[in-house]
Amino acid sequence: MVLILNLYLMNSINLSEWNDLLRTYQRHLTSEKKYEFGSSALFRNGSFAIIKIWMVNDGLPCDVLSLFDMVLTYRDVYGNAASKVLRFNDPMGWRPINVTLRGGAELMNPVRLDHLTGVLDPGEEMLVTVRLPYDMAPDSPVYVIMTSPGGWREVLVL
Repeated sequence: MVLILNLYLMNSINLSEWNDLLRTYQRHLTSEKKYEFGSSALFRNGSFAIIKIWMVNDGLPCDVLSLFDMVLTYRDVYGNAASKVLRFNDPMGWRPINVTLRGGAELMNPVRLDHLTGVLDPGEEMLVTVRLPYDMAPDSPVYVIMTSPGGWREVLVL
């Protein structure tokens, strides 16, 4: 898992919340569980992309999604290499929008994205919106690195 401490975040929450956050990260970092997933790009325009993600091995409890990071690497409008870390459910980050099983309703462990309950089971697909950086060159390839608890990562080119 990529863990980047944001000093602004550290100053904006109280000590109890901070300790809860650290315990959550420690629990997931010490876990032997590795979530393996696949991904493919479905759509991209100048401001966002839609990505399809599916589980390969075990089910993914939805409350773990908040621990996933996405790192975009791209060329900016000046031709320089740039990277940006995207956070879960941040307006400038990434967020899940739908979960289906072969295009229909899922039956096992139904996911409620508004409450982060349920499990993304093998065979189910989750659509995700990704906010693209404003300084990205329009013709730039975008490398998306998705990291998960347990250390699994997936690299996708948009």
